[in-house]
Amino acid sequence: SHVTNCQFVFINCELCGKDVLSKTFVTHKNIDCPCRSVLCELCEEEVPYNNKLKHQVLSCELFPVGCPQCGQKDIQRKDIAQHIDQASGHCPLTLISCQYHPFGCTHMDYRKNMSYHISHAVEYHNVLLMKFLQNLEKRLESIEQNFDSNINLSSNISNKIEQMQRAISMRDTVQNIFKEKYSGCLLWQIDLNSNGCVFISPSFYTANPGYRIEAQLDISGCQDSILYITFSLSLKEGMYDDVLVFPFSGACLVTVFDQMASNCKENYSLFIECSQLQRYNENCPGSSPFQVCHKLMKAEDFFSPRYIKNKTVFLEVKVMQAVQSQSQVKYSLMNQKNHSYLRQ
Repeated sequence: SHVTNCQFVFINCELCGKDVLSKTFVTHKNIDCPCRSVLCELCEEEVPYNNKLKHQVLSCELFPVGCPQCGQKDIQRKDIAQHIDQASGHCPLTLISCQYHPFGCTHMDYRKNMSYHISHAVEYHNVLLMKFLQNLEKRLESIEQNFDSNINLSSNISNKIEQMQRAISMRDTVQNIFKEKYSGCLLWQIDLNSNGCVFISPSFYTANPGYRIEAQLDISGCQDSILYITFSLSLKEGMYDDVLVFPFSGACLVTVFDQMASNCKENYSLFIECSQLQRYNENCPGSSPFQVCHKLMKAEDFFSPRYIKNKTVFLEVKVMQAVQSQSQVKYSLMNQKNHSYLRQ
């Protein structure tokens, strides 16, 4: 009877998996549990507490955001597409075509300036309309005279489309075959729409032959006084392990790419020293594949429009074996960073 009612018995929380004293279980479940259900203040959707920030920043349709073009603030996310739409939007800095574009006018300008063009190019637009009508009459005559040849042309186009589809299918197959890279460099596209807060990269090799590496990004982060996004590496079993020396020592350069539409890019980079990295053994109970967790960057910076576009983030992970001193490795990685993806 005492054990049944004892306040110091541990109860497992079914939401977060933590063992909690019986006397504090109700408080934990309603107030302290990081996985408890809470309502989004904006859309009133029920979400886990530790996923609330991700929901609001990436998914909540009523979250106020700024227009990436004109800078107007406090536009609900669901209204941004309509605001910048070329046909029916209201953003004064949306680049639109002249309404006489179908007739041959190639002028493009910001929406706020288009009325001036329309009012000052009346004669030019009338000439375009006349030419368009003349060409239309000629095309109609040509269609009537060459109906059979047009049917053959349609058949040829259909064949070309089928060839293109086969080529695309073959390209996708080849990409899957060479999914694992051998250059020590991984360009990682992360779709934040997927469930969960932890993302595991495709594996890649430091060289050929080389060590097989996987990266992990945790956007739920760790929290001291500030919430940080965390990054870690795992040394996996690879095809060249018999000719390599373990543990692995080297360095890693992680770059988060700036996706703002600007000529001046502000990519964020973090240099990480990888000292005595052990190979993960799946048969060893209690071992973790990702041994060391690093603070990558502040969560508020990571979730900004500078680094996330269309709910997608791009990371570059470069790993180099420490055949030199750590300072030489760092210099080599930073030098590669300064010359990579500039054209992109």
